[in-house]
Amino acid sequence: MIKYVTAKIFISGLHCWPKCNIDEVSFLKHSHRHLFVIKTILMVFESDREVEFFMLQDEVRKIIKNKFSKTKLDMHDFGESSCEMIAEFICDKLVKKYGKNRDVFVEVEEDGENGGIAIHDQKL
Repeated sequence: MIKYVTAKIFISGLHCWPKCNIDEVSFLKHSHRHLFVIKTILMVFESDREVEFFMLQDEVRKIIKNKFSKTKLDMHDFGESSCEMIAEFICDKLVKKYGKNRDVFVEVEEDGENGGIAIHDQKL
């Protein structure tokens, strides 16, 4: 049997896509706000809180805090990072902390609508 735990956090933040060359979405060139929803799914080997939910949430918050600065309005500034880039960064850090021998999924959504996913498959 394969088991996973999940944890989700919500973070107000800013990002932009300065290289955008698509007229319909040219507003993305400028810094804009989202409520980022970050969901992590982590393989566990034991069923009795091998990785505790609150501690996993805290770990993701620490990863973000250590990489991305905060604005005066207490929002994280993700700069030019896309949802996929943020997910990949968090996924890499979680693999380093919890080991390469487990699956790790990280999904980063903007406002609960669109987003990106990074997956570390321990079989690869």
